[in-house]
Amino acid sequence: MAECPVPLPQAYAETKAELVSGGHTVEFYGTIVTGAFTLPATILSLGLAFTHMAYYSKPNEQKHIIRILFMVPVYTLFSSICTLSYPSSLYAGPLQESYEAIALASVFNLYCNYVEPSFDAQFGSLNGSCRAVLRQDKSGEFYPGQSQKSLRWFKTITFLVYQYVPIKILTTVLIWITQAAGVYCEDSMDAGFAHVWLLVIADLSLVVCVLAILRFYKPLKPSFVGHKAMLQLLCIKILVILDTLQAEVIKILLAKQAIKITPTWTYGDISVMIPALLVAVESFIVAIMFFFAFSPKEYHSASKYQHHEAAISDPHTSSRIKAPNSRLPLFLKALFEAVFMWDLLINTAQALRFLPSLFRKGGGAGQSRAEQDRRGIMAPSNKSSRSDFVKVHSDPSGDVGPPGTEYSVPYGAASFVRGQEGDLRLEDLA
Repeated sequence: MAECPVPLPQAYAETKAELVSGGHTVEFYGTIVTGAFTLPATILSLGLAFTHMAYYSKPNEQKHIIRILFMVPVYTLFSSICTLSYPSSLYAGPLQESYEAIALASVFNLYCNYVEPSFDAQFGSLNGSCRAVLRQDKSGEFYPGQSQKSLRWFKTITFLVYQYVPIKILTTVLIWITQAAGVYCEDSMDAGFAHVWLLVIADLSLVVCVLAILRFYKPLKPSFVGHKAMLQLLCIKILVILDTLQAEVIKILLAKQAIKITPTWTYGDISVMIPALLVAVESFIVAIMFFFAFSPKEYHSASKYQHHEAAISDPHTSSRIKAPNSRLPLFLKALFEAVFMWDLLINTAQALRFLPSLFRKGGGAGQSRAEQDRRGIMAPSNKSSRSDFVKVHSDPSGDVGPPGTEYSVPYGAASFVRGQEGDLRLEDLA
């Protein structure tokens, strides 16, 4: 095996920088500048997150928003650790990047809840999630989905998004293991070292995840009106893509000796401090963008309405609702649900279970049509070749539309929506 051109962590420990103007090293000035951007970025992001916690009126949406807002403090924290101790970047850097998977999974879950508010509660069966394909627009009519928006389509998108979570965790652990074994070689693109292979795997997984989210967004775009969904995704993409890109570009330039190590600019200054400083600047910009992408105004109004309704139903609670400390239990509940990511683990496991069914005809996980009907999931029928449309009856309860109203929509768009109380009832036009 080829020898690593820059052995780590010896490269950080054995190089001592000369002082520059002012009597300090480049590392000292880099730490000061990084902190100047880190502190306000962290305050802005945490302040916005705490506001969402205080007005926790839509938990299914806001717990994912809070996790996304935590991305800036996580990035700035680990960037500061890296600048304070260059050798720690060998382990803190990959750990920082692993939060990318949580943020992207959270934005996908947020999108799903925009489309179908009961998504979190019904993710396991997908019945509630599949109802997202038929939504009522402002004119009161249903705009039909396309044939691609089926249960199989949703399973595929979900798997492609969530595959990034275990792959990112696995590559992070493998980075630590191979680094300890001396076969990682961070600044080499030689195929004889683990770095290039883990880099390719992680980056391909990231690209697939982002493209899957965009693939989910495009056909369901009308459901995101008023939510600034693309701006929300852009905030995450700025941190994720720029962090990955700039770090790898610097490593390649070092490996090709396009950037020279000097007595004042050490290896650690170039490979660790510069990327950390750039992340701090980008985090500050993203923290400002968060206020436009994840404004708490909507949840402010919803929270006031809920408190007003509670006061009307029970006048004796009105003074308690207005008490300054009345939001503390709600704040703690929001913090617990955002930090305790059990739902993310469950969703990831469920998404990985979709993989076998994606290779089976019809995407029904190998079940017969009768079995799927009994479970409330109706697989696409071969009748679509004989009839292009189905009649959609509104639910008798009137939750969807006026009782007895019928709509005609493409068969492929609606044939899987079936089963649970409150769902649309379908009837083939054979």
